[in-house]
Amino acid sequence: MTMTPEEIKTATDEFAKALGEKDEKPVGQIALMVEHLGKEWVQARIDETNKIEEGEGLKTDDGKRRRTKGGVFFYLSKGKMEDEVRAKIFPNFGSKGKVVEWEERHEYVDELIDDEEAQGNMRYVTITLHGRPGTVVKEDHSIMTTIQHTHKKTPLPKGVPHPPLTPTIYTVYMSRRHWEVVEETINAYKSDRLIVEGTVFYDGETETIAVFADRVTTRRLEKQAKKDAEEQQAEKKSSKPKAEQASADSSDADDVSDEPTAEPLSKLEKLQNAAQTLRERIAEMEASGSRGVNMTKKLLKNTEKQIEALQRSQDA
Repeated sequence: MTMTPEEIKTATDEFAKALGEKDEKPVGQIALMVEHLGKEWVQARIDETNKIEEGEGLKTDDGKRRRTKGGVFFYLSKGKMEDEVRAKIFPNFGSKGKVVEWEERHEYVDELIDDEEAQGNMRYVTITLHGRPGTVVKEDHSIMTTIQHTHKKTPLPKGVPHPPLTPTIYTVYMSRRHWEVVEETINAYKSDRLIVEGTVFYDGETETIAVFADRVTTRRLEKQAKKDAEEQQAEKKSSKPKAEQASADSSDADDVSDEPTAEPLSKLEKLQNAAQTLRERIAEMEASGSRGVNMTKKLLKNTEKQIEALQRSQDA
């Protein structure tokens, strides 16, 4: 008997609650089981899961940990459904090189968290947000707003679990000085986006990601700053005496300079312009969900390293 969408949803909600599953992806997989295999089939797997949970439980493949209730259910379900149906619900099952599903992450992450020696350490962490701010709260010198983000269904590298389509809320803390720079343009142009760079911290009390701003600007302001810099550079070049300009052009053509600092400065300016272009490209790619953003970020990181190296050589 074919079930209506309403009946599938009702049954799915009931089964998901029984298994303690809330994330969109595992709940969606339960819905597909109900649709393709029926309520009775899913209930039978839950009954088996409950019996196992009442006993000693079911260990992970390496035998080190006990699976979660949802983990037991999905393990049993994958092994008892036909290949054709399983391919629709778990497309990565049986593929060459195991891909960890999102709902299985606890089996690995919990072990890493419990074993302090297995954890790495971090010197610092930074984050860059691109988006429209929500309501802005102004409290003396402190400015606060929230930005909500839902991970899009963009292709991820093979082996990386796909996160659920549940929203994450970022609470942005900035100074009044930061906000005064961007307030006018962000309010005047609804298509403009805020760019916030800073450090990040998980706020367990509010269940949000706290971002403490070091730098705040907008896409429009960044483009205007780039345009102004290019105009100033062109004006500076055009203001030189003709003879001096001709000499400079000849020097550039021969790639020879009498002043030892001329070549590094010229290269530094080019790298700074390239870095700015890459930042704008990354912002546009993230806003549109385009592929290749990670590679572009790597290019930006390499460019910034070259800039830092040149600046250090000039300061020495």
